[in-house]
Amino acid sequence: MKGVGVVNVLWQTFKEDYTLIDYRIWNPPDDGKAKNDHFMEMLSSVKSRGFESEMVVADSW
Repeated sequence: MKGVGVVNVLWQTFKEDYTLIDYRIWNPPDDGKAKNDHFMEMLSSVKSRGFESEMVVADSW
């Protein structure tokens, strides 16, 4: 298994509660996008929906 083909955005509170805000299935042969393309699109989408944050943390394998 090379990795999981999911890119997601989670909202975390100071109490360490998590909420899934957005996710994408990463499938380059079908959509032609890299994980970073999905990441940037999701950040724009989250911001346009009114979510504000002090920090964005990304993880990649």
